Amino acid sequence: MLVGLAAYASGQVKGLEGLLFYGAAYSFMNLGAFAVIGALQHRPGVTSRLETFAGLGRREPLLGLLMALFLLSLTGIPPTAGFFAKFTVIEAAVQAGGWMTVLAVIAMLNAAAAAFYYLRVVVYMYMRDPEGEPAPVNKGALLRLGLLVTAVATILFGLIPTPFLNGVSSAASAIATNLH
Repeated sequence: MLVGLAAYASGQVKGLEGLLFYGAAYSFMNLGAFAVIGALQHRPGVTSRLETFAGLGRREPLLGLLMALFLLSLTGIPPTAGFFAKFTVIEAAVQAGGWMTVLAVIAMLNAAAAAFYYLRVVVYMYMRDPEGEPAPVNKGALLRLGLLVTAVATILFGLIPTPFLNGVSSAASAIATNLH
């Protein structure tokens, strides 16, 4: 997000557009991922360790699929919201040129490093067996609604980003006009 802010400070309104789009997309991705984590944490004996996710994809297929969606989006895998969010801010930095291009390269390297951590959870969900027999996850109505909203937003921001990008473009122009 700071890459978008830096690009805006370098004179690229597209940096502010990217910042706004990234903020919206990132909110949905994170809310969804933390909703899954919260649902898992409400079981007795569960800790905040990576092993909590072992076998989730097999024993709770829908939760596993949604968590994988959110993690792939946070990684920036196309065609998710995270990909377009990262693409937009990095594109703005490249268009700004100069040192901003170096910042864009650093952001790409950081995204690649972060992929290791996000994808490691997916590996645990689908390729590791849980220790013992985990208690079932209580999926109440609010959890299901929250996961539905965040998943749909993560998918729509990725598959059809243009309406959302147009919206943030209008907002960015209004903000830029008011700041100057």
